Amino acid sequence: MLQRWIYEGELEDPYNEFFVACDVSVQEEELWLRKYSMREDMLPSFIGKALAQKVGMLLILAIIVYIFSIGKSLNFIRYSCHDDTLVSKPGDIVSDRLQVFQYGDIVTVESSIDAAYIATSRRLLDLLSGKYKLMDHFGALKRYLLLGQGDFIQYLMDSLGEGLNKPANTLFRHNLTGTLESAVRASNAQYDDPEILGRLDVRLLEISPGDLGWDVFTLDYHVDSPINTVFTPQAMHQYLKLFNFLWRLKRVEHTLSASWRRMVTSGRKFGIISDRMFPIRYDKIVEIVPDLHQTRIVVSEMIHFVYQLQYYYLFEVLECSWDELINFIQNKCIDLNSLIDAHSRYLNGITDKGFLVGSKNQVSAHLGIIDLWEDLELQSQKWSSTK
Repeated sequence: MLQRWIYEGELEDPYNEFFVACDVSVQEEELWLRKYSMREDMLPSFIGKALAQKVGMLLILAIIVYIFSIGKSLNFIRYSCHDDTLVSKPGDIVSDRLQVFQYGDIVTVESSIDAAYIATSRRLLDLLSGKYKLMDHFGALKRYLLLGQGDFIQYLMDSLGEGLNKPANTLFRHNLTGTLESAVRASNAQYDDPEILGRLDVRLLEISPGDLGWDVFTLDYHVDSPINTVFTPQAMHQYLKLFNFLWRLKRVEHTLSASWRRMVTSGRKFGIISDRMFPIRYDKIVEIVPDLHQTRIVVSEMIHFVYQLQYYYLFEVLECSWDELINFIQNKCIDLNSLIDAHSRYLNGITDKGFLVGSKNQVSAHLGIIDLWEDLELQSQKWSSTK
């Protein structure tokens, strides 16, 4: 039974005697995370107390974990990645393999299991990186959901701004999808892999009374098996939260810049006013000039703050976290579990360093500038409309 698990990934245990348990009700999409589990009270037959005392329990436990991972990897390769190049046929299991587990030669056991573990783990990671374009998906999520594709995001913001100012219940998904496609064609995103672009989509969140389009609009990225083992629902939810924050921050920068341009234009109009042209209103205009000047200073400071905040997130947080992730994948990643853990650390690091989680949650404080901006924008529009 042990040999078949290691070299074939097969588990035939009608009497529940093996230390690996299988939940047959689990679907293929959750094979890695939920289908197989260890019965910690049932060790393989070749391991006894004397052997454990001789070589150390930590080494024994490491071997057990490797054995568990080997069979699980073979099943993932076969059923999730649809590849069977590593799976041995029953007739291929030669006698020396069988004898390895019948005697207490821990050195031989360890070397055989190490070799099988390395081979299966490497094959699994190669399949994900090659056949299933894992790194392309990592890059796409960074470019689109973490706003790394600047020209694409700017076009999207310019095109959607006016429409998203309307009540959320007036939005139509097909219109937003059309704008998304236009943003792709108008930016360097058009050169991305069509298979990657096909996963990029628009999503509308649940609408609450009083919501604007800004409150419910988000980008989405569809993942399926086997890459959804890395990009789990929990991970995709984190990407969604990060996108919403960065998108909202981009909205503030976009609208403040528009307000600044409008105020500068209006200020120039006031600058050419003379008492000869407007002898009646000139005194009143002079009275508000200091207030207008102070308003421009406030808007300038707000824009500066938003630029600094954007710089911090895009470079100090996102880029540094990305470099750490890529370095780990290229130099330290040994199996699928370590890859999943690295991805989790990557997302958790972004939310933690970005003060977006737990006791450090300062999102409301960061985005409270929106409330100030809305009042200021309203007054700015009224002021700009006066003649």
